Amino acid sequence: MGHLMPKLNSSCKLNTSTSPLPELDVRQLGTESGMWWFNRKGPSGFSSASTAEEVTAGVDAGGLVAVITGASSGIGLETARVMALHGVHVVMAVRNVAAGHKAGEAIRAEIPGAGIRVLEMDLSSMDSVRRFATEFEALNLPLNILINNAGIMTRNCTRSIDGLELQFATNHIGHFLLTNLLLENMKRTSRETGVEGRIINVSSSAHFVTYPKGICFDKVKEPSRFISLIAYGQSKLANILHSTELSRVLKEDGVNISANAVHPGVVTTNLFRHRTIVNALVKSIGRIIHKTVEQGAATTCYVALHSQVTGISGKYFSNCNLDTPSSHASNPELAKKLWEFSSMIVSS
Repeated sequence: MGHLMPKLNSSCKLNTSTSPLPELDVRQLGTESGMWWFNRKGPSGFSSASTAEEVTAGVDAGGLVAVITGASSGIGLETARVMALHGVHVVMAVRNVAAGHKAGEAIRAEIPGAGIRVLEMDLSSMDSVRRFATEFEALNLPLNILINNAGIMTRNCTRSIDGLELQFATNHIGHFLLTNLLLENMKRTSRETGVEGRIINVSSSAHFVTYPKGICFDKVKEPSRFISLIAYGQSKLANILHSTELSRVLKEDGVNISANAVHPGVVTTNLFRHRTIVNALVKSIGRIIHKTVEQGAATTCYVALHSQVTGISGKYFSNCNLDTPSSHASNPELAKKLWEFSSMIVSS
């Protein structure tokens, strides 16, 4: 992908490094490298062709509560549907409430008695995220699972209401703040029930397409020489770094909550609604590398519900198996720096 991008003359340039990736710890489910094209099953027993229903077959998650962002369409909706199918009480955090209610009604029609709630949240606005957290806490529900699924890809340089580059604000900062606000509930729930809490950040293999330093912090507030795909890749890298540092903090605190990142695969969803050319390309090559929505939601549901993932934290999954992220995504110093930077933004 890198050779298609225009060259930048600033210090923040496209990362086109071809250095070898570190090896995976094959003792834990193994790697998914090379499985994309041939649908070969990995050590987990699943592959890129596996669906969300297949990877959660036999799972009893009755009594659990999950918050899922971006749950009104695409893989977020399929994730909500499959979670509800297994007895999870799902709180759908959506920007478009009307679409959210319509999606919730569709789930209830298929699954009578499904526990579904719809609450409004615009991840690009920190005030909206805080309102959602307040409304959720007012429900007096426990929280076992948090799935930070929502994401956008923009064509033009746009700022959020808080003055941040929109993709970074929505894809990372909003989820970072949401996680912080809901974390005490998750800790309490885990402590009182003895059930492992799970936080899943939906990232993307697009995190490989970023700046040489990984995160250009100055471009979050001053996105000069903007190239949307690189900015998008930066936001997806941030998702992985967030889960990495969060995992470290939770382990240090002795909390029974895992934090992992997942790559859902290439799925035609409204993620590309702001990018006409990209949308056309995705549709044109879809028959070759395209996943269905049911397959795209599989890794998220696997990491959220499967017993194979118990005790695994701070990792990156694709096609329902452990995978190796970029060298930037494996950099603990960068993860800590992003954590401190994000904390400063949400507290300002």
